[in-house]
Formats: sequence, C-alpha cells, structure tokens
Amino acid sequence: MICNLVMILIAGISAVLYSENFRKENSRLQMENFCTAIESMKQLSESYLYTEKGYVDDWAQYITRKSMTMDEALEYIRTANTQEDRYAHIVDMDDLSARSTYIKDGDDAISCYEIFREGTYNANRTALRKMEKMFTSTGDEVLILGKYRVGETQQSVISVGTKVEIKVGKGRRKPYLLLRVIPVEYLQRAWVFPTEYPSAEISIITSDGEYVVQSASMKSRSFLDYIRGYNFQDDYNQVENLAERLRTTDKGLLQYKNFRGEDCYWYYSSFGKDLELDILGYIPVNQMNRVEVDWNIVWIVCGSLLVLTLIDGIYILTINKKLKQALFLAEQANQAKTDFLSTVSHDIRTPMNAVIGMTDLARKHLNDPKYMGECLSKVAWAGNHLLTLINDILDISKIESGKMELEAQPFSLQEAVGEIASMVRPQADQKKISFEVRMHEIFRDVLVADQLRLNQILLNLLTNAVKYTEDGGSVVLDISQERIEQSVEPGIEGIAQGKKTKAKADESSADLENGQNSPQKSAQNSQKVRLICKVIDNGMGMSPEFQKTMYHSFTREEDSRISKIQGTGLGLAIIHQLVDLMDGSIMCESELGKGTTFTVYLDLEVAEQESDALRQDSDWGEEADRCGISSMHILVAEDNDLNWEIIQAILEEYGVSCERAENGKICVEMLTRVPKGTYDLILMDIQMPEMNGREATRVIRDMEMRGELEGRIPILAMTADAFAEDIRACREAGMDGHLAKPINMKQVLSALRKIKNKI
Repeated sequence: MICNLVMILIAGISAVLYSENFRKENSRLQMENFCTAIESMKQLSESYLYTEKGYVDDWAQYITRKSMTMDEALEYIRTANTQEDRYAHIVDMDDLSARSTYIKDGDDAISCYEIFREGTYNANRTALRKMEKMFTSTGDEVLILGKYRVGETQQSVISVGTKVEIKVGKGRRKPYLLLRVIPVEYLQRAWVFPTEYPSAEISIITSDGEYVVQSASMKSRSFLDYIRGYNFQDDYNQVENLAERLRTTDKGLLQYKNFRGEDCYWYYSSFGKDLELDILGYIPVNQMNRVEVDWNIVWIVCGSLLVLTLIDGIYILTINKKLKQALFLAEQANQAKTDFLSTVSHDIRTPMNAVIGMTDLARKHLNDPKYMGECLSKVAWAGNHLLTLINDILDISKIESGKMELEAQPFSLQEAVGEIASMVRPQADQKKISFEVRMHEIFRDVLVADQLRLNQILLNLLTNAVKYTEDGGSVVLDISQERIEQSVEPGIEGIAQGKKTKAKADESSADLENGQNSPQKSAQNSQKVRLICKVIDNGMGMSPEFQKTMYHSFTREEDSRISKIQGTGLGLAIIHQLVDLMDGSIMCESELGKGTTFTVYLDLEVAEQESDALRQDSDWGEEADRCGISSMHILVAEDNDLNWEIIQAILEEYGVSCERAENGKICVEMLTRVPKGTYDLILMDIQMPEMNGREATRVIRDMEMRGELEGRIPILAMTADAFAEDIRACREAGMDGHLAKPINMKQVLSALRKIKNKI
C-alpha cells in the first residue's frame, strides 16, 4: 500500500512539474512571438512615416528654392504627388488657416486647424504644440500630428510636416507649415497579425497616452482613460504610475482588463525620441495560453499507472475500494444536485406558481368559460416561460460561456405587463402587499425585443421587491417611454453600473466634443423609443456597502432579517447580465429601512405594424394554418398513448389525418405495406421499444437507397431529447428536422407548411 502511494505521488508530481514547465515555456514562446510581431509592425510603420516625411522635405526644398507662390506650390504638389488618395495642406501658422491640394466644390481653403487654438481640451493643445514644433524644427526628426478629422474628405488622418517658404509678394517670402496628410486607414492596412492571434489589435499612442491611431476596441478618449475606466475604478491615482512608465521606458508588457472584463496583455514599444510615439499591441490572455496536448505527459502518467497495475493490480481493484469510490462519487453527485436545484429554484418557482395557481382558479370556474379561458392562457404563457428557462438551464455551458443570443420579436407592451402583473399579484396578495401597475406616456405599444428576457428582468425585480418588503407594504411597477430623438442618451453616465454602459457614455461624449452626431445613431433613433421600467418598494432597502457588490453572483445582504428569506443571490446578477445583453442600463436607489427603486432603461425598436406572429399568439392563426396543411396524411411513430392522443387531436383540428405506429419496427412495416405517397410525412419519436426512432430512420433511408421504397419521405424527430448532441444525432441518422417536446404547435404547423409546399 505504501509502495503504491509513493509511486502515485512520484508520478503525479512528475506529470505536474513537466506540464507546468511545458506550459510556461509555451507561453513564453507565444509572448515572444507576439512581441516580435508588434516590433515588426512598428518597423514597418516607422519606415512608412519616414518615407512620407521624405516626400514633404523634398517638396518643401523645391518650392523654397523655386520661390513659388501659394497657387504654384499647390499645383506643383498636385503634379508631383503620385498617390492621389493622399494629399497635402499648407498652413499659415499666424492664424492656422490652410489650403489643400484636394479641391472640393472648386475651393481648396480648409478650416480644420483653427480649432487647435480655440479648443480647451488637452488633445487640442497638444496638437498645436506639435504643429509649432514641426514649424520650428530644423533636423531630420519625424514629428506626427494626429489623429484629427479634415473637412474636405471627412476622414480621420495623421500628418507629417516641415517648414516651407512661400512667395507672398515681390521679393518677399513667408514661412508656412507644409503637411503631408495620411488617412489613418492606410496605416492600419499595413498591420497584419499571424493567424494564431485572431483577437489581437494595434494602436499608436503618444508618450502621454493620447491616441494617434485608435483600434476598434479602445472606446475611450485616451489609452490612460481606457485603463483607468476598466481597472482603477476605486483608485484612479494608480493610472499615474502607468503614465510615468510610458514616459520613461522604451518598451514593456502590461496586463490589465479590457471593457469585457477579460485579462489582456498590452505590449508597447517606442518609435524613438524623434517620433515620440509608442506602438501598442493588445491581445486577451486566454489567446496566449492555449497549450496543445503533450503526449509525453500522457506516456508518463500511463506508464506509471501500468507499473502500479503490474505491482499490485488485484489490490487496487478490490471491492472495498470500488465501494468507497462509488460512495464518494454519489455524495459528490448529491451535493451537485442540491447546489444546482438551489441555484435555479428562484427562476423556476415564479412561473410554476402561476401554473398551479391559475389551474386551481380554472377548476373553480368551470362554468365560466371566459374566465377559465383567461386562466388557461396565463397557464400556457407561464408554461412556455418555464420551458424556456429549463432549456437554458439544461444548456448550461452556453449560458456560462456568455453565448446566449437574443431573439427579437414584435410584442405588445400592454399584454406583456399584464401577464407579468398576473404572475406577481398572487405573491403580493399573500403578504397583503399593495401592488400597483402604472403605465403612462406610452407612445408605441408594439415593440421589438426578446420578450422572454424582458419578462425575466421585470419578474426578478418584482419578486425580489415582494420578497424583501414586509407585510402590508407596497410595490409599484412604473412603465413609461421617452422619444429618443428628443433626448440623446439622457443621463446615461449616472445610470450605468457596468463597464459596458460606461464605454457607451465615453463614445457619446467624444461625439459631442467633435460637434457632430453619428449618422448611424440618428437613423436608429428615429425608429426607437426608450422604455423606462421602474420597480419601487418601501421594503428593507440595501446598505451602501452591499450596493457595491449587489450584481455579483451568490451575493446577499448580511442582515438577520434577510437570512430568513429564501434566495440564492443570483437574481440581480442575472438581471444585470440580461440588461447588458440588451444594450441597456440599470440604476438603483436604495436606503436601509426606506425601500429600493430599480430603474431599467432599454432602447427598443418600434414595430412598423403588428406582425403575423403577434396576431397569432392567442389563437395560433387557425385559419391560415388550416388552409396551409389541410388534407395532409401523417404517420406518427409514438409509443406513449397520451402523447399520441394529444398530437392526433390537435392535428385533426387543422384537417390533418394521422395513423399511429407504436414503435420504430411497426413504422417500417407499415411503410412497406402501403402504396407510394400514402403518407406525406413521418413524425418520429426517438425513445421507443424494439426499435428506436434513429434506428428506424436509418432502416427507411437504406430501403429508399436500395429501391425497396419509392421516393424519399420526410421524417421529423418529435422527441424530448433536446440537447445539441441529440439534434445532431437525428440529423446524422437521416432525419429532416427536429421538434422538441413539449410540443410547440406553432413550430409544428410551420414545419408542416414547409413540407406541404415542397410536395
């Protein structure tokens, strides 16, 4: 026994040490390659900028030597410039007026430099100092002015320049600043990363952290503002250490978080004292730590295990050890199940409460068809909501990886709020809490959004409000709208709690500073409204300390009253993630003992007109569906009597006739006994006795290939196996589609119509 333990320990330590050394070496080589790629692009950029400076120097010397006038100089440059997509400016440094080789509407005068003298921002003052330094420089140093926007082409550019003397009168010459104007996009095109760095980006910054060329992800006024905003929220002074490092060192590797909260590497390298610029490469850390499988580790572990098996295999495989291991695994599984159920119970109980409550109410009003129909509609809605939640929980890897996608569809705001209120009201009544819904200033009722996610946000806020409000209190759901075109992003700086919203505020602020609005935003604003949802309660409230971490998972207020209330601490974390996913923002105002107000802001598109899907929510569009699929004859392979009864009854309402096969074997036999074209379609269950659905499908496809069955009959899986691998297995077996149980009749009817149209 001791020998086995010693050998296991040695094998484990050896494998761990080897793996760790291999990982470190691989990471080091990857980082070296990444830094080398940045250095290569720096050299390419440096060579490019020196070449452009050479053009400017040659032009200036020739113009000065020939004593050209302003018009002659501009015409000379137009002729000498072989790159028509780049052009030149001649700037009067007395008043910063300028003329361009680019003629627009018959005029070559431009006015993009005066703002450097009139502006109050650091960037403007820096640009003016850089122009003055270019104007007075007599050496070969290359100074960069950028980036800024020029008026004649509305492009973002950088410039290199030098002094030139222009003839202004008889025997008189005046010095001007000659600039070679280079669109930023041409420099960015020269940067190409190797394929192993798909997420890498490049920027160019000054030694003070100001952008010269800004990459797509760097949504901020400067690099220092970006790092401060997403890493030093609690201590802004830390960014001064970073600024000092940029000013005093030529190169270095930094590690900070980006706007997504991901750990990232930033490698900077100076162009030298002449250029006063740094190239800045950026890549997420997880892109640099991808280590391929090293088979040496596998051989070490396998060889050690083989030695252990030869030495004492019988002892290792004793029944006692198996039982202990089984007990350990059972306890682990049981604890995992307990944790899982505790985590998801909050989201499942709310719609489940509506299903049970409304079912009880329907039973008590069997003689009132109208009331019973309303109850059943709410049961159906809550059931669909519950089904979607279960699907999300089962596909947990998708949720945890942040790959959840929104499904935007038109919906009625008034109906959605009514459904939510009907689910919350029973809980409020049980605690004798006054629950009020206010809807005012509603300009558009039919909006486009993922209604399930919107419902989930409001339901979580409302159920939390009811849960943490004492008996006899009050809860208010206040819904209103604002016209976006009347107020662009109002107060969004104060609204945002998350990094994503802050990035939006920075971007919006930058647009306003430049004196212009984004055309894309303007186009969107004309088709959107801002939905403002407030949940107000006079309950327990939250402490300022807890509000700093309230959006973290499994976080709850430390309070003796709250500890008695069931909860997982996931509700606010889910809300925050969903609001971010919908490009919205959330604001909280709370005080202990006085209550809490949550305000959610969502910019939603307005539906041009009520869609067919919205009109069919209550009755499934019976007339349209019946006309589309009537007269179809379907073979249903289903071993469960109740499931067969349900699908037969519903399809017959739409004029579809059905026959049943109790398992896959009987389904194949029935096909061989009937003429071609008897069945338009097969609905195939998967889990059936004797022969399951996938096996039956393979047999049918083989018979079709051998000519034993004429033609090819469509087969749709209709099964409770709804994982991604189950769907893939059905497709590989030869099925034409997949319908998950519980059956969504709108999806079934849509699939039948498509098949009907192909017949």
